[in-house]
Amino acid sequence: MPEGGERGTEGDAVSRDDGFAVMDVSTSIHEDQKFKRLARRHPELIAPAFLAYVATVAESWRAGDRVPIGDAWPALLPFDRAVVAALKRFELLERDGRVACETWNVWFLPALERKLRAKERWARANAKRHAALMADDAQDNADAATLPRGSSAATGATVRTDRPSVPTVPSVLEIPPPPAERGRRKERTNPRARGTAPRDTGDNPRANGHAPRQEREREKRGGLPESVHEILRRAAAEGHQ
Repeated sequence: MPEGGERGTEGDAVSRDDGFAVMDVSTSIHEDQKFKRLARRHPELIAPAFLAYVATVAESWRAGDRVPIGDAWPALLPFDRAVVAALKRFELLERDGRVACETWNVWFLPALERKLRAKERWARANAKRHAALMADDAQDNADAATLPRGSSAATGATVRTDRPSVPTVPSVLEIPPPPAERGRRKERTNPRARGTAPRDTGDNPRANGHAPRQEREREKRGGLPESVHEILRRAAAEGHQ
C-alpha cells in the first residue's frame, strides 16, 4: 500500500459503515523503500514491524477510517513499543500511530468512490424495476376496472348468475350399449350340450367329405381323393357299411 495506486483527493471523515471486507494492497509492498531502510537499520524489527503495519492497514480498511496501531495490533504478536517507534521513525505511520494520510488517500478513497458509484447504480436499477412493477400493477387494475360486472376476466363474455346451472345429459349416440350377455344357454338349448350337433350325429359335411370345398377339390382331381386322410376316412366308412 505505501506505493502505487492513483492519487485521490482528501475529503471529509469516512463513516465506519463505508468499510470493506477486502482491501487493495500492492503486490510489491515488501519492496517499499521505507521497509528496506528499516530492515537495514533494525533487522531484528523488520518482521514484526511488517506484520503490525499490514494489520493496521487491514483494520483501517475494515473500519472505513484510519485506525491507530494500538487498536489494530495483531493478537498473535506481543506488543512492542520499539516496533511502533520504528514504524513512525521511517514514516510508515504518522505520529498518532495511524496510516499516513497521503498513502491512505491514494488507495482507500478511489476504492470508496467505486463502491459509492456501484451503490448508486444499484439504487437506480432498483428504482427503475420498482417503477416498472408499479406500472404493470396499475395497468392490470385499469384493465380489470373496464370489464363489465359479472363478466369473465379471461374472455370478457357475460356470465349469467341468476340462472342455476343445469347438468348436461348425454345424447343417445353418446350412451354406450349394454354389455353382451355371456354364459351357457338356458334350459340345455345348446346342441353341443345336448348331443344333437352335426358333429355328434355324423351329419357334419366336412367330416363326411361332402363340404362344398371338398367337392370342388375332388372335381379338380377327377374324383381322386385329395389326401391320405381322405383315403383312410373312406376306407373306414366302407368298413362300417
